[in-house]
Amino acid sequence: MATRAFSFIFRIKFIQYLYLHKAILKLIHRLISNTQPVKFYFYRFGLLLVVYCIFLCSRILPRTMKSTTQPSNFTYQAFMIGKIKEGFNNEVFERGDAPNEVAMLALQARSLVAQLEASEPTLSQPLQEVAWQVDNLLHEAQAITSAPKRDLYGYLKAFYDTKLSILGLLQHFERHLDY
Repeated sequence: MATRAFSFIFRIKFIQYLYLHKAILKLIHRLISNTQPVKFYFYRFGLLLVVYCIFLCSRILPRTMKSTTQPSNFTYQAFMIGKIKEGFNNEVFERGDAPNEVAMLALQARSLVAQLEASEPTLSQPLQEVAWQVDNLLHEAQAITSAPKRDLYGYLKAFYDTKLSILGLLQHFERHLDY
């Protein structure tokens, strides 16, 4: 789905780019052939030149400024830790009323745990335990949505076990990210 949207946006940008080049070449050709009054075309050419420069700047500047405006890994991790803590402290999730949202929360937590495993190899054992708990929660959340008989006890047990293990680990990492 994301690749289709990207390809569609890329096609639109490419068509706009080609149309702009075609318009500039057409204007230069008319200026050279001098078939209509030159004053109007100089005004139009100047306007198109400004639009073309803005277009080029909008394509070049984001690439050059990407390294300075891109948030650091610590900022992203701190943001994700906050979102995951907020999710695990949500009363609706604790009651077992929204298993689809809990599955999304488990996927986010799994992604964060995978990033932390890559950046902190010394804490591989606690991170693997948390990853196992998160995978168990994800399995239970998906099972409760797809099974005809809802096992609410197994789901809530997995939720609370994951909550205890991940919040303890995230507090440890949050202290290191606050400096």
